[in-house]
Amino acid sequence: MLLEQQRLLSIEEITSVSSAEELRRDWSELWERCPRATAFQTPEWQLAWWSAFGPEKELRIFALRENATSRLIGLLPAYFTTRDRMLMFIGAGVSDELDILAEEQFRDIAAGVFLRELRTQPNVCEFVPLPESSPLARDASFFDVAPALNLADPLPASLRQNIRYYRRRAQKLGPLAFERAQEGNFDELFRALLHLHRLRWQEREQRGVLHDRDVQHFHFHAARALLRRGILRLYALRLGVNIVASFYGFLHAGRMMYYIGGFHPEFEQLSLGTLLIAHAIDEAKREQAREFTFLRGAERYKYLWGASDRRLFSLRLTHGA
Repeated sequence: MLLEQQRLLSIEEITSVSSAEELRRDWSELWERCPRATAFQTPEWQLAWWSAFGPEKELRIFALRENATSRLIGLLPAYFTTRDRMLMFIGAGVSDELDILAEEQFRDIAAGVFLRELRTQPNVCEFVPLPESSPLARDASFFDVAPALNLADPLPASLRQNIRYYRRRAQKLGPLAFERAQEGNFDELFRALLHLHRLRWQEREQRGVLHDRDVQHFHFHAARALLRRGILRLYALRLGVNIVASFYGFLHAGRMMYYIGGFHPEFEQLSLGTLLIAHAIDEAKREQAREFTFLRGAERYKYLWGASDRRLFSLRLTHGA
């Protein structure tokens, strides 16, 4: 049955930016039909990544369509590095939970078609980080964990008590106000995120992941595009008139993803980052999200919120394997 279904499908390899742009609408509609998809798999995120980091790489997007309807039912957005001859997901290095996009009823079929195609490629393929639900993860190796909260569970009582204490202590210095990015304030809130992130890492005499100009350019355009799509959740915490903490994340399909944040080191003792994460969790619940994920990494603070691990995987294929 699987082979019969595969014969009803056709695969196309897209290697030019213009063809990728022509695919954008179908790509976007496919993404909407995939309940497991994340912001990292949108054309807004991945084509912004290509615009920032694509030079000296070769585009390799594999599109799977039904022959009868020409409907896009599966997508593997990848690129080829000519220097080390590696095929990887578009978005690698700055994304979490990258995976193939495929309509739910075609996930296994699409994975089989893509793997068969990839095994004909004369190079090494490395796909990471795959979520544990990925059909590509079945033969993959453990890579990392992404701690997450079930939002149906209450926060630990001691943490709820601490949050109330942190709020009272901060309010002694001035009024607190939470603000969410919209079209009118996006530029200000995004600049504040970069500024606060930079200040915190400068204090440690390090650069931080948002230091590079190409990375900043990428995030600016990707975040603005995801704002217009209703996925971005960029929050700011003001103490008086000044933004003193930032939260950068995404909300889609019942999942809030915390990507990165920043706070002013002058106010480190006020635990402003904790207050802003608590606000983001409250907003996620208000928007009927089921899960809050901290993304990749087993940092201690994530478990203080009651998070438990979700596994991520890495799949490596060599020619003919």
